[in-house]
Amino acid sequence: MSFAQTSPGLSGMPLGSLDAAVFDTETTGLNIRKARIIEIAGIKIKAGSIAADSEFARLVDPGIPIPDASTRIHGITDEMVSGSEDFRRAVLAFADWTGSGLLLGYSLDFDIAVLELEHERAGLLWSAPEALDVQELAEALRPDIPNWTMEEVAKWLSIDVGNRHRALADAKLTAEIFIRLIPRLKDAGIATAGHALRVCEANRKSQEGVRSRPRRQAAPVGIDDSPYRRRIKDVMSSPPAVVDPDCRLDAAVRLMVDDGITSLFVRGLDDEQLGIMTESDVLRALSQMGPSALTEQVRHVSSSPLQSVDAKEFLYRAIVLMRSGGIRHLGVVDADGGLVGAVTSKDVLSGHGTDAVCLGDDILSASNSAELGRVWSELGQVVRSLTTQSVEPRIIAALVSRELRALTEKSCEIALAEIEDRLGAPPSSFAVMVLGSGGRGESLLAMDQDNAVVFEGNDDSQVEWFTAFGDVMASILHDAGVKLCSGGIMASNPEWCGTRDTWIDRVREWTSRTRPEDLLNVDIFFDAMPAFGDAGIVGRLRRQALEIARSNRPFLALLAKRAADVKDPFGILGRWKLDRNNRIDLKLHGLMPLFSAARVLSLMHGIESRSTAGRLRSLAASGACGEPLAEDLVIAHGVLLGCILQQQLRDGDSGMSLSNHVAPSEMSNLERQELRWAFHQVPRVSDLLNVPAFI
Repeated sequence: MSFAQTSPGLSGMPLGSLDAAVFDTETTGLNIRKARIIEIAGIKIKAGSIAADSEFARLVDPGIPIPDASTRIHGITDEMVSGSEDFRRAVLAFADWTGSGLLLGYSLDFDIAVLELEHERAGLLWSAPEALDVQELAEALRPDIPNWTMEEVAKWLSIDVGNRHRALADAKLTAEIFIRLIPRLKDAGIATAGHALRVCEANRKSQEGVRSRPRRQAAPVGIDDSPYRRRIKDVMSSPPAVVDPDCRLDAAVRLMVDDGITSLFVRGLDDEQLGIMTESDVLRALSQMGPSALTEQVRHVSSSPLQSVDAKEFLYRAIVLMRSGGIRHLGVVDADGGLVGAVTSKDVLSGHGTDAVCLGDDILSASNSAELGRVWSELGQVVRSLTTQSVEPRIIAALVSRELRALTEKSCEIALAEIEDRLGAPPSSFAVMVLGSGGRGESLLAMDQDNAVVFEGNDDSQVEWFTAFGDVMASILHDAGVKLCSGGIMASNPEWCGTRDTWIDRVREWTSRTRPEDLLNVDIFFDAMPAFGDAGIVGRLRRQALEIARSNRPFLALLAKRAADVKDPFGILGRWKLDRNNRIDLKLHGLMPLFSAARVLSLMHGIESRSTAGRLRSLAASGACGEPLAEDLVIAHGVLLGCILQQQLRDGDSGMSLSNHVAPSEMSNLERQELRWAFHQVPRVSDLLNVPAFI
C-alpha cells in the first residue's frame, strides 16, 4: 500500500489550518495507458503557508525512451534520468514523505490515473490518496473564467507564474494558488477540508480511462443559484442620489447624466415620504409637454411612495418585487429604513434566468392555502438544487427562513381578508413576528410555526380579534406544510399576543424567574423578525426588551450557564450515543449550545445581529472573544446545519418525517469525520461564556 490513510478528523480541519503535501508529476506523454512517470515532486503547506525546507523531488527512470515532443515541454532528457531510481523506489519514498496528510494537485485526474497504472506495473498495491484538486476549487469560485489553466488562474490571483513545466515548479505554483484561494473559499462558505473535498467530488467530470477516483459528474440541471447566494448590497449603487422636490427638471437631468444614473430619489413628497424619478418619467414628461417640461419641478414628474428593498435581502427578492410590480428601480434601505442605495433591473436581472425566482414569485401570487401548499412543496427541490451546487448550508438556511417569512406574510394577507369579513378591520396597528430559527435565518426543512403578534394601544380586549386572526393564519400555514407548534408558540395563543406594554411586562417576568419555560420563551423571543404589518412596532419592542435583558446580570448569568450545559454526544470508546432509531439529535447536542451562547453574549455586549454566525463574528470583531475560536464555532455551526439538511433531503426521498436527527450510518466516512470534529468544537462555548461545560 503506497499511500497512507489521512489522519482522523482531517475533514473538519479549517483550510487555513491545514497541513498538506502539494505534488506534481512529469511523464513521457499524455496517453494515460502509455505514459510513464519521469519526475515526481512536491512541497508542503503548513497552516496556510509554504513550509520551509519541505521540498521533495525525484527523477524516475521510466525504462523507455522519452519522446522529443515531451522533452521540449519539460526539458527532461534520457541522459538526465539515466541511473535514477525506478518508479517503485521513487513512489515509496514519495509516499513516506507525504505521510498521512492530504494531497493537493492541479488537474489531478491525469496524475492519479498514471500513478495507479504505474502501481500495477510495479506490482504495488494501489490505495488512492485523499486529494484535493486545486483547479476544481478555482472552478467552483470562478465558473466564468474561459479556462482554468494554471496561468489563467494565477493571473486572476495576481501570482507571478515564472518558470513552469518541471514538477517542483508546478507544485510550488499550485501551493501558491491554493493559499491565495483560502480566504476566497472561506468567503464562499467552503471553510473546511471536508467541504472542499465534497465540492471537488460534486464537480468532478467523468474522464475516459481515469479509474478508482470519484468522478466529477455533469452539472445537474438546476436553478441559477447566483440570485440565492448574493445580497442586494452586493449589486446596489451607493450612495443614493437625492434631490429636493422643488429642483428643476433640467438640473435633475444634468445630475443624472453627470453621474451616469437612471433615477433620482426625491425627498419630502406625499406625507414626507421619499419618491423616485426615473429616466422613463423624464421622457414621458418631454413627450407630453415638450421642452417646457425642463422648467418643471421634479415633484410633478416623480412618483411615490418609493418601493424599496432591504440591503441584506437576497438578490432574487428584488427580482420578485420588480417582476410582480412591473418596475425597474428600487430604493435600498438599511435595517432602520434609511435609504442607502439604489438597484435597477439591469443590476439584478443581468445573466439570471427567470426560473431562479419562481418560488418567491409563486408565493406572492398565491391566493389560498392550497396554492401556498403547492408552492411550499417546491422548496425541497430548490434546496436540493442549491445543495448539489455546493451552496453553503447557512445560505440555504437563510433562504428557507426568508421564504418561511414570505409564506407567513402571504398567510397573514389571506387571513386578514377572511377575518375582516367576519370581525371587521383590525382594531389597531399590529405586526406578526416570526420567532426562533426563522427569525435567526437558520430554518431548515423541518420547521414548525413559531410566531407572535404585537399591537399598539393599551387595550388588551383587542386580544380576541388578534387571536382569531392568528388562528386563521395558523390554519393556513399548517395546510401549506408548516406544522403547528407543539408548544403553542403561535399568535393564536393569547400568551403570544398582546400590546407592546403587555410584551414588555412579559419580558420582565421571564427575566425575573428561573423556570425552564421562561428561559425558552426568552430564547425564542429575542430572535424575533417582523413578517407582516408594521415592522416599526417590532423594532421598538425588541430594542426595549433587549435593554431589559441586558441590564439583568443574574438573568444573563443563568442563560450563560444553561448555554454551557452541553450534552455529550459520545459514549464509551467515543461511539455515538444513538436513540432507538439509531440517530442523534444535532439540535440538542450541537446547534442549541452554539446559538444559545451566541445569543446570550450578544445580549451582554449589545450586538444587534440575529444570526449565530453574525453574532459570533461581531463578538470577535469587538474583542469580546478570540477570532480563531469564533471562526471554529462558526464553521462547526455550518457543518451541523449541513448534516441536518442532507439527512432531511434523504428522509424526504424516503417519505419519512423530517427532523433534526441524523443517522451516522447513512453518512459518508468524510461526513462522519466532519461531524465528529464539529461536535468536539461545541464544548468550547464554555470558553466564550467563562462557564464550565457540563460534559
